[in-house]
Amino acid sequence: MIRVVLTLILITLVTLILLTSGACAGMPTSQDTFRLDHAKPYLVMSERHLSNEDPSRSVGLWLITSKGASGFEEYAQTAIQAALDLYDFYRRDFTSVMLIPRKGVEIAYAQANYSADGRGPAGMTGSAPATPSYWKTWVCIDCQLTEQELAIAELWASKIEDFPQKNPLSSMSYDAEALRQYIADTLDILYSETQIPQLETREYKLDESFIKNTIPTEPRQIPNIPKAEAVLETLLKDNNLPEAEKAKISSLVNTLPREIIQQFTAKYEAAEIVSRDSRWKAYSSLRPWTQSSEYRELIQFCREKGQAIWLLIFQQLDSDNPHFAGGLIVDITLPEYLFYLEKTREYSREEGNKSVFPPGEPDIINLC
Repeated sequence: MIRVVLTLILITLVTLILLTSGACAGMPTSQDTFRLDHAKPYLVMSERHLSNEDPSRSVGLWLITSKGASGFEEYAQTAIQAALDLYDFYRRDFTSVMLIPRKGVEIAYAQANYSADGRGPAGMTGSAPATPSYWKTWVCIDCQLTEQELAIAELWASKIEDFPQKNPLSSMSYDAEALRQYIADTLDILYSETQIPQLETREYKLDESFIKNTIPTEPRQIPNIPKAEAVLETLLKDNNLPEAEKAKISSLVNTLPREIIQQFTAKYEAAEIVSRDSRWKAYSSLRPWTQSSEYRELIQFCREKGQAIWLLIFQQLDSDNPHFAGGLIVDITLPEYLFYLEKTREYSREEGNKSVFPPGEPDIINLC
């Protein structure tokens, strides 16, 4: 089932990447400037809130993982490559990428910050004297965490909200002692062992030529609008699924639990109705309804249920509102597979579509 589903998603998403040029005017890709030979494949786990007091600027923080990366150079260049890819895709003024060990363990093996306008997330320039700073990358020196340390960090992150602070005089927002005792009991370890690992980091220096060639010279695009959305209409127009694939989808949908189908249908219809509301037209976004509570609830449901939900969304491409369904496909699958799709575009361009991936690269069919 997974093989068929990923085959279908590949049809749509590869078309999307081929339609979007990787190197926009004034912003060369890493291959045009500096080969990040140590960068490894990565997956985007989630996007986090990043404080931003300047409404005229857009910022983004993403958490990524990379099973293939290890060591100082690979951690650093993988995070830098992800920052370049995500900037190219979303065009935020400030793009931050944190490479973490695995989902749920928010300890940075490396963090790369790229500022397209030379200012930090809050809009400030460098200090004494104030100068633009386009790249800042920190990498851990020794990242060999044990399974126990990873388990402690995972529990800490997932349970912190379950232990609210009861002492009004405390500066901490949660009860650290109670949380540590819970972790000790859960993992059957000593209370004294329940500490978040602290990794020593140092800055990763980039060549001046790399920095110079990654400074955009073109006007900034509308904040917070992925360029994928700009070609969504073209994608839906030119990428119709074959009848045989539609039949496969219908057959597989019949194997899904009725409860899942009913829940999806209810949430999908609620969000789709919101998308038709003319009051959203006042927002300066191509798909403003994505900020509604109904749409966010739909996205959360789709991500919780996994790839089986993709089948139900593909069926909606034949509805009277394929634009809504197409946007939902983009939102739940990208940028998680962005690295692989960029590889597809690059290799197809260089090798004349001989193969989806060069030898040694992972097959998108076998990603999950």
